Amino acid sequence: MTSLPEAGVERPYGDPPKLDAKPDYKVAFKRAAAKFSQDQCTDLAASLTYYSVQAMFPAIIAAVSTIGLFGNGQKTTDSVIEAIAEIVGKNKDDIPEGFTTFINNLQGGGAGLAFILGILLSLWSASGYVNAFSRMSNRIYDVAEGRPVFKLRPWLYFVTIVAFVLAILAAFSLVVSGGIAEQIFDSVGLGTQAATVWDWAKVPFVIVVVIFIISLLFWGTPNVKRPFKQAMFNPGAVLAFVIWAIGTIAFAWYVSNMGNYGKTYGPMATPIILLLWLWITNLAMLFGAEFDSETLRTRQLKTGYPAEELILLPVRDEKGIDKKAEKYDALVEQAHALRLSSGVPDEAVRTMLPEAPKERSDERTMAAQAGSSEKRPTRPQSKTQEAAPALAAATKDEAPDLADGSGASRADGVTRRRATDDAAEREAAEIAEAREVRRRRALAESRHKREERERRDAQRHKVEAEQKKAEAERAKQHKKAEAERPLEEKWAEVENARNRYEHPNTREYRAVTAEREERRRRWFSNTTAN
Repeated sequence: MTSLPEAGVERPYGDPPKLDAKPDYKVAFKRAAAKFSQDQCTDLAASLTYYSVQAMFPAIIAAVSTIGLFGNGQKTTDSVIEAIAEIVGKNKDDIPEGFTTFINNLQGGGAGLAFILGILLSLWSASGYVNAFSRMSNRIYDVAEGRPVFKLRPWLYFVTIVAFVLAILAAFSLVVSGGIAEQIFDSVGLGTQAATVWDWAKVPFVIVVVIFIISLLFWGTPNVKRPFKQAMFNPGAVLAFVIWAIGTIAFAWYVSNMGNYGKTYGPMATPIILLLWLWITNLAMLFGAEFDSETLRTRQLKTGYPAEELILLPVRDEKGIDKKAEKYDALVEQAHALRLSSGVPDEAVRTMLPEAPKERSDERTMAAQAGSSEKRPTRPQSKTQEAAPALAAATKDEAPDLADGSGASRADGVTRRRATDDAAEREAAEIAEAREVRRRRALAESRHKREERERRDAQRHKVEAEQKKAEAERAKQHKKAEAERPLEEKWAEVENARNRYEHPNTREYRAVTAEREERRRRWFSNTTAN
């Protein structure tokens, strides 16, 4: 088995590494399933469910208020109520009267204001969801958020607006069907055939739009750089949509046939069903994000990059990471100074901490090893470890006979063996500590080199910018001076240059020119004759 390098692998600097290999979907799926549990994605999905509910109701207000803007109010209201009743699995008459009154009130004179407020609140609430998804994506990629607030929030608002517009487009595409589609296509001169084609093509179109939205979240939210073309319509987004579709169908069948939520929860059945469905949706999103990151990891591994523990992608910004690290180091230094104020020397610290009892039974040791065998690789036991049960039994059986010489010799042997084990443990601890020191030193050196490189690049860019600025200033001043010069001075300069490079028409000049022409003629005649 090959061993990993002792020094930690650092994230690349600059552009993402180029990948030529194809992903291994089988390995990526296994790693995604393990990472899904390790990152506690079920709890993260519950957090995303809260932000989903927070963004849902302003979106409903904005959507319903459009009824009063575009007319046909009562007919549209009935259609909306019928659609909601079909979604929750109830009849139209079972919908609470307060909900119907709420929709009718939004159609009044305040529909425009409700629409504007609903849009603004929806964008603000949806940005909260996108921000939360960004934090969870950073956990998936094992990277901290380094982008400052003034840079992060506008970018997340941009992603939110794009996703929101695409979601509205998808929802509008589903609504436009039948007679509404025929009216729209007739108004633009396409006829009823276009409406028929649209009825068949709208579902694939909506699926493509939804997958694009998911891919946009996977690409734009984490603090890592990825090529846009590779991130769009990635396998993780497709898998997330497939899992969401299957989960939605299965959950709807369960609620309709097996789940007695109405009898159990009464009026609260519908909100609980909605929360469960949103939780399933966010579970699919997070698993798709895990699968997306692991497919990228397998591509890096098959290309040859050491991505066993870290996905080698550069960060978008690391200023915030450095500031957080400095704050944490300051807290550690403060805590260390507080401990030193106690006056207890470092040699006495170990005596203050509880140690594991040396008379621990072999049954407990074997049980602990058996419980942790799946988490760490098994190693062959040493002779001391193999003889531990026998030594323990001998010590236990011979404990009453320690007064004689044989008992004392056995006790001495056990003590020596324990001392040997303690020395081996101390040696292993020293080796691990030295390895950790080398790893930290390598990380510090690489970070120092990177900072030096960035500092030199910044200085070079600064010097180049100053040179360009000075050159532009000189060009500006020269242009200004040329514009202010009189025309007579310019013409005089031209005449001086002409007189400098033009030969005077003198007798000596004509004699030299004639001699040159004669030599040229003779050379040409000789060349032609030969």
